[in-house]
Amino acid sequence: MIACKVRPIKAILALAAGMAFILAGCLPQMKGLVGPEKSILKERAVTPAQLLNTALARSQRGEYLDAIRQLKAALEIAQGDPLLPEIKYRLARLLARTGAYQASSEVLADWEETHAGHKLTGRALALLADNHLAMSQRAKAFYWLLRLAQYQKSGPVQDLEQTKERLEKLIAQADMEELKKMASLARGSGYEPVIYYRLCHNYKQKGDLEAAREAAMALVRSTSDQYWVSVGRGLMEELRWLLYVDKTRVGCLLPLSGPFSIYGQEVLRGLELGLGLYGRPASSYPVELIIQDTEEGSTEEAVDRLAKEERVIAIVGPLRGSNALEAAKKAQALGVPLMALSQARAVTGIGGMIFRLSLTPEARVASLVRLAVEELGVESVAILYPDNSYGRLLAGIFQERLEMLGGRVVAKEAYEPEQTDFALQIKKISEMGEFREEGMVEGRVAQWEEEELEARVPPLQSDPIMEFDAIFIPDYYERISMIVPQLIYHELRGPLILGTSAWQAEKLLDLAGEYLEGILFPSEFYSGLKEPKVEGFVNSYKDLFESNPGLLAAYGYDGISLLMEILEDENIETRQDLQKALLEHKGFWGVSGLIEFDDTGELARVPLILTVSRGKFLPY
Repeated sequence: MIACKVRPIKAILALAAGMAFILAGCLPQMKGLVGPEKSILKERAVTPAQLLNTALARSQRGEYLDAIRQLKAALEIAQGDPLLPEIKYRLARLLARTGAYQASSEVLADWEETHAGHKLTGRALALLADNHLAMSQRAKAFYWLLRLAQYQKSGPVQDLEQTKERLEKLIAQADMEELKKMASLARGSGYEPVIYYRLCHNYKQKGDLEAAREAAMALVRSTSDQYWVSVGRGLMEELRWLLYVDKTRVGCLLPLSGPFSIYGQEVLRGLELGLGLYGRPASSYPVELIIQDTEEGSTEEAVDRLAKEERVIAIVGPLRGSNALEAAKKAQALGVPLMALSQARAVTGIGGMIFRLSLTPEARVASLVRLAVEELGVESVAILYPDNSYGRLLAGIFQERLEMLGGRVVAKEAYEPEQTDFALQIKKISEMGEFREEGMVEGRVAQWEEEELEARVPPLQSDPIMEFDAIFIPDYYERISMIVPQLIYHELRGPLILGTSAWQAEKLLDLAGEYLEGILFPSEFYSGLKEPKVEGFVNSYKDLFESNPGLLAAYGYDGISLLMEILEDENIETRQDLQKALLEHKGFWGVSGLIEFDDTGELARVPLILTVSRGKFLPY
């Protein structure tokens, strides 16, 4: 017994070295045997039975190489022998055990034709299915399981039930192309309606409602089973309503009550300006806005209502991350293009119907880091961040991008989100480095033109500066108005101060403007841009609402303006037409810049970098 445990290990090692030689012949046509197989036959007069028994014994000891040789020799002389089916099955099984799944399948390829009714038929069909599964060929595995189920109808009930479970599992796991192949293979088997139901579901998930309707129709045609006929007709009715849209209606999901209503109202003002509710519209195409408050009731139900009852062709929003993810999943399932305003990273990954009207945090931070490193010579950075999801996310993205460009983070300190005194964190950052007299700020300034100097940085300080070149603080403007003055108070005047788009608020200038000269942060909208479209938008907004428009208003204005321009095309009739047009539409310039989507639905543009000069936000 001990010897038997040792020998298989050696045999497997020998097998690894010899499999290429053994399989060099073309299976299942085992002609022209060479080497060991011929020698086996020449040594003495042997019978197929003797070779089979020898192969079985050697296989049990793990001597797979010799066992395969014996079985190949047996095949050479077994034509017409009653043992031929068993020899073929044993050879195929052993080849599969060694990973030669294609060769194994070739040995059994003509089994049903030549050995129908043999006692090993069930095992041979199951082995064929297993081989194709091992080769990730689900449709072929499905075919052989169908053949096995047909064979098992006259056998034990539990065997047939197990095969049916495997068939259903295969259908559930199959992708679109595999399901199409399975549908053609399943005719008359009773599995057609299951496959078409799955196809219909998958097409709906992709937002391809026309294809989903065709799959539902095929389901009804494929069966006389009243249960499945009823299911198919229900799907067809649902899809008929989903496909029936009013291209003059656009849905809107925004927080219009509760603590986030101030942000929702700003987006809504931009949308209304774009529609021309207060004057000249952005486009001549008439659009009706159907508004839903995301703070009242389920966002998923709101999407369902907009799609089915209001028949909108698209939806703008939501703004908040949790609402956006919920809305995106439902919109994708219903095949409605959704232009999200949320920064939630996973939104566009939900499916092809989902677009994002804003840049991702990654895109914004990447642009800021690239400017700091490649143009300003920043090499080392300290990060001071709030210990919440926003702060941790932005700090992580910044560090990753900085290190990709060869920079390094030399200090990293977190603070509580509601904190007001930052002396301890600033002191810790200070202690992580050594003071030096000549810093990167002087080096950067030397590269700038004299006339640009005053607008870019505050007066040079004679005090020593830290060994890091910049400080990155990913927080909202309310906290920044407290932090930046404390940096100056604690004599951290030298490092460049970098931030996020959340700094873009006039209130920040009111609260701490004198300390902000020279800061840099990414943005997507600058209201002072001397461009007719921007000036017209800003002036209209000021006249109506007595304040400057912010980025959210620009998002709303640009989103509805883009939709109106695309919907003017009379060829856009369905939601799928609109989805395709959004992906293909190029060269649309909104007040926030170029609006083009990549194939994932993300906005493809480079953000602005803003600074503060003489108490005002200016493009860098």
